[in-house]
Amino acid sequence: MMRHVALLGVLLMSAPAMAASVTTQVCFNYGCSERADVHFGEFEFELAGDHLAAADDAASEREALREALALLYRLAGRQTPIDADRAGNLRDAGVRGRMDCIDHSITTDALLRLIEARDWLRHHDVNDIAVRRAGIFSEHRSAVIVERGSGAAWVVDTWFGDHAEPAVLMPLDEWMNGGGPNVY
Repeated sequence: MMRHVALLGVLLMSAPAMAASVTTQVCFNYGCSERADVHFGEFEFELAGDHLAAADDAASEREALREALALLYRLAGRQTPIDADRAGNLRDAGVRGRMDCIDHSITTDALLRLIEARDWLRHHDVNDIAVRRAGIFSEHRSAVIVERGSGAAWVVDTWFGDHAEPAVLMPLDEWMNGGGPNVY
């Protein structure tokens, strides 16, 4: 009986820790016109960190980051309508939960900053969102990471794929010159 009381006490004391969550916001419906809170359970969020834990160099960390972000987007899509999002801007026009590059860049940047705050990035730092312009009425935005040591900047662009597909990572200068899949 005494062991059961002690076990119950341990469970009650750790209950707040088990209920802990990580919260952020996602943007959707173009231009971040709608926002919704997303709560990741601590265990769920730690799964994203597991992807990054095995990365032993910058290249493997970028690949692991693609998978970690895909997981977090999948989890966010269970709580918000962003699971309706499709690559680019045309395949999901008019659908609630659609995301343009503004929505993606802000959401991806927020997720990257949560990851960075946990010190899970050992080879990169999160940088400001990049904007490229192609003509008067055309611009595209993306989250950016910078490789420590070399200073090489990489875009982390989730807009190019359907909901929760791994992000496109490419050198910033290549992206600034129009690089990336053609999904318009």
